[in-house]
Amino acid sequence: MNAVNRVTKQSLGTLRQFVVTADVAAGAVAIPVYPGLIPSATGIAGGPDQQYQTVDASPLNGAAVTMVTKSGEVYRKSIAYTQKAVTMATADLVLPRAGIVEGSRANYDGISVRIITTYLPNSDQLATRVDVLFGKRYLRPEWLSIVADRV
Repeated sequence: MNAVNRVTKQSLGTLRQFVVTADVAAGAVAIPVYPGLIPSATGIAGGPDQQYQTVDASPLNGAAVTMVTKSGEVYRKSIAYTQKAVTMATADLVLPRAGIVEGSRANYDGISVRIITTYLPNSDQLATRVDVLFGKRYLRPEWLSIVADRV
């Protein structure tokens, strides 16, 4: 099975690589992989599932599987990717009204920030905190690659 161009769905002429996403026993009937194995449903360009197509053909029963890394060997993993594959994502945090002196939430250039000032009666002080809830989001996971180095 060869990989296909994401836009044109034409075969790239190179074998498609998959990642096994769970442990499987010897002789397993199904092996969970990412990305999904999706040939064009009709085998004809423009078929109903062509927009999701990941390979140019369905695998044959008993087809050989070539492992990139060997089972039982230890590898050091690094990630190689282009900047447009991953982005930072932020979420709006709740802005409580009770027990605070001042509070505000703002969104600047896609980054949501919350600032809260509250009164601390035991020390007779005002405390201000700035919060940002962020994480990563994979925009194009196919533009990431794991580089395995045998240790």
